[in-house]
Amino acid sequence: MAATSVFSHDCASLDTAPVAAIPIVDLSPLTAASAAHSVSARDATAAALVDALHTCGFAYLANHGIPASVIDGMFDLSRRFFALDPAEKERVLWDSPESNRGYVGIGREKLSELDKEGRAEDIKELNRVSPDLKEAFDIGNPSPSKQYKNKFPSPEVGVQCESFFQTMSQMNVSVMSAVALGLGLDPDYFVKFINNHDNTLRLLHYPRVPADEFTDLSRRCGAHCDYGALTFLFQDAVGGLEVRDRVTGKFVRATPVPGTILVNVGDLLQRWTNDYLVSTEHRVVKPDIVDGDGQFPSRYSIAFFCDPNFDAEISTIEKFVTAENPHKYPSVNAGSYLVSRLSSTYV
Repeated sequence: MAATSVFSHDCASLDTAPVAAIPIVDLSPLTAASAAHSVSARDATAAALVDALHTCGFAYLANHGIPASVIDGMFDLSRRFFALDPAEKERVLWDSPESNRGYVGIGREKLSELDKEGRAEDIKELNRVSPDLKEAFDIGNPSPSKQYKNKFPSPEVGVQCESFFQTMSQMNVSVMSAVALGLGLDPDYFVKFINNHDNTLRLLHYPRVPADEFTDLSRRCGAHCDYGALTFLFQDAVGGLEVRDRVTGKFVRATPVPGTILVNVGDLLQRWTNDYLVSTEHRVVKPDIVDGDGQFPSRYSIAFFCDPNFDAEISTIEKFVTAENPHKYPSVNAGSYLVSRLSSTYV
């Protein structure tokens, strides 16, 4: 297939005057430290979160309760990890979609909406003309009961990453309870589907690249939707993340907002709600700043992918099936679905 054809999924232009901005949702009424907030305030926050995920698929979360020192510490760890010699990083290589743990080098993974159609060969062609200019390090649930184990370059890195994994897993439970509440469900509706914490913590580095080598086909990360339920994203100040506007079809800047976490809907949560909550395409392109030597600066981000339990069956919630919005998706096993999606993107 022609390169221009496989690239068409990722060629929408940037809209510098977006129709719909990404909302900011204040989570303080939902945090444990804010027990004094009224029930009506918590209900209003849950409703605002769901409204953002319904209309945009993304939201910035303010007053989320994760200490800045913890987040800064994870960014420091990420910079140290990616600064290691290649041989050191290759000692902890990612090896399979089933384990989904370890180091992913530049050019190893190509994110694209083509994977929804299982078009692995077309993704390989897309990777040839527009590779993702990123490297990553994936960490899974550290529980001894899990079949696959994490790989770390040192015990100290493991302790810090696994502590952050546990912190973010608890945040996922809290935010999914708010999502359930905002959807008019029992707040504990999703708990039985996510209580195994089959999530993935991903450290990401987009290396410096000469600005004059960055073409119209260049991407730090190709346009794609996430696979699971929710994704939490921490960004540095460099920028480059764009989200597709559902109204115009164009991409808009998801500019880093200090002190917030960006959250977005994944494909399985969209299936659960029969498209009421929307999984929105996003990509990483060149930033707006250039270093003094003519290079785009390195960008670092930290993603936490919140996936349902691997043994969970994901079926559309009946309240979202109506005559006007008929049933769209068959039930799927979450683990099999996630492995299938990952399998198509590694080249």
